[in-house]
Amino acid sequence: MKIPRKITPDNIKDSVVQIVFNPLCPPELVIGRFENHLQDIFEFKGGTPPSKQVVRLPDGNELNFGQFQAGVFQGGFFLDKNESVKVTVNSNTLVFNSFKGYPGWEKMHSIISDALKIMFERGIIENIQRIGVRYISQFDDMEIFQKLKMSLSLNISNKNFSTTQLRSEYDEEAFKIILNLLNNFQRFENNVQRKFSMVDIDVIKFYKSPSTNVRDVTDSIDKAHFKQKSTFFSLLSEEFLKTLNPEY
Repeated sequence: MKIPRKITPDNIKDSVVQIVFNPLCPPELVIGRFENHLQDIFEFKGGTPPSKQVVRLPDGNELNFGQFQAGVFQGGFFLDKNESVKVTVNSNTLVFNSFKGYPGWEKMHSIISDALKIMFERGIIENIQRIGVRYISQFDDMEIFQKLKMSLSLNISNKNFSTTQLRSEYDEEAFKIILNLLNNFQRFENNVQRKFSMVDIDVIKFYKSPSTNVRDVTDSIDKAHFKQKSTFFSLLSEEFLKTLNPEY
């Protein structure tokens, strides 16, 4: 399958890269050493960045998607100098998110690779236990089930499957893929009720033996991103893809 380099609009609600590691330094020193040794890349920002991983429904319930959630360090977060990628840090986890708009994978991957290299060199990270790449795409005023290569039939009165969530979890090559589809949900925005659908894809790699090879880790992150991207485009119908103005 030919995979587009870019679509417009991209509909990306959030892009997340999570890295779970064993620290080489005392866990309570991780955040301080991160700020000290990575100050050429990141600036510390006080306060809590808004979470994009939770959808609050009109009945007050919340939907959480995927294997992991982007943890938040309550004292603040770090932001790269171009203010395109933020990272929350705790004693054994890094979570990178796009900040305002999606900066593109090349920029995001470059920032992550530089950060990991420094953290290994400066003795902050001993090894990596798990990596994950997660993209959430939101489609407003759309029934996404009608735009995908899928066939779903149930003997229920909800024939258009409004307010329906479909989840699938499976292994493919070295990765675990968790796919969540939300069809025709509702939310309130400025006291106006709006409909939306979501495609949420997590691609996760668990290391059987924690990795100390930073190049292997960054390559795995890049492969996980490609797996996420190819999974996303494999879902879309040809007719729907054409409306997204694909560039190859």
